[in-house]
Amino acid sequence: MIWQWLLVAAALGTGLLPSDGHAREIARGLAAGLGAVMLGLLAFFAAEFGSGWSMWIAAAGTLLILVVVMLEDAPERARWSWLGDRAVSLVAVAVVVAHFVSPERITRGAGETPQWWGAMVVSAVCLCLFVVRVIEQRRDTRALIAFVLGAAATVLVVLDLGRAEVLRVYLPTLLVMLLLGIRPASGGPEFLAAARLSLVAGVLQGVADRGMANRDFSPFIIPYTMGHLILQLVAALLVAIAAYTAGRTRSPHD
Repeated sequence: MIWQWLLVAAALGTGLLPSDGHAREIARGLAAGLGAVMLGLLAFFAAEFGSGWSMWIAAAGTLLILVVVMLEDAPERARWSWLGDRAVSLVAVAVVVAHFVSPERITRGAGETPQWWGAMVVSAVCLCLFVVRVIEQRRDTRALIAFVLGAAATVLVVLDLGRAEVLRVYLPTLLVMLLLGIRPASGGPEFLAAARLSLVAGVLQGVADRGMANRDFSPFIIPYTMGHLILQLVAALLVAIAAYTAGRTRSPHD
């Protein structure tokens, strides 16, 4: 499975590359995005074919990688804001674990499962933190623009994937995309761009697998339409513009 080997390469790059280099930030971002994609795939395979010890070990290792790279080097912020960020991250981890145990439960009706309520809590807290981040960055126009562009990309991905028929695979992708959406642009444009683009790549792989290649069986279950393709490509474009804008903001200090 290509996603598994890409995740291993990204994790190795994160551990071996110099800590102050742009290449490591890119590797760390790829590890975050690919980790979310892999967790969704593992949950799907566990539901379809059973979850043996090897599946649990793979899921635990992937979740550990995701947690480490997401919590490392968080930007400085107010203490209560930092606590809110950590709290919502822990809720997201709990939802991902519960989703791996029973991935089909997220497709039930609204309010019927803990997974649904957990996802709603993450969404609500992220919305509140988004407002806080806007206020925190209001004096830095470029950073604010980069942050809003990244948040717009998050909204497009959530709109495209927030449907019951695809949540069974893409719930971890949505949760990580929401957590990335509340990170300030000062949190490292390379990390944010790599993480977001790898998440979008996982979604585009789903479009290609099910629609363009017309495969009968695919772990990515997005029915192909031009609308899906356009939404994800626009999201990728917004991510690239946000990274460029944030890089311009930071370049005078490099």
